[in-house]
Amino acid sequence: MLIFFAVGALLPPILDVVVWWRLRHLFEGALSLNWRRQVAYFGLVANFLAYAIPWVTLIYNYILSNRGRPVGAEEFIDGLAATKFSLALAALSLVLGVMAPKQVRVQLILSAVCVAIFLVSIPMGVL
Repeated sequence: MLIFFAVGALLPPILDVVVWWRLRHLFEGALSLNWRRQVAYFGLVANFLAYAIPWVTLIYNYILSNRGRPVGAEEFIDGLAATKFSLALAALSLVLGVMAPKQVRVQLILSAVCVAIFLVSIPMGVL
């Protein structure tokens, strides 16, 4: 379980940086379909949001619960809804990764799968 969490937590940001770098540098003079490049950028953004939303939820709920005043349950971000939304974004990133240019296709698909592994490995009570 810890291995899945570590892979899911560390690999997606690294792969996102690799995809961003390859999109920026490999296509400067190349004749590539512009819509595929835009699809890759949209997939990268969806993947980043799918990775960032659980962390933002966790940090916000932690700060809110440790402010020193009583907090009602309606003030917290719903972790289950955030996880479902992040999984939907990871699935969108996976679909967009399939349509991305071949130079970044594998990295984008692998990053979306790693985000999904990361989201599934988080216990429900944490978020």
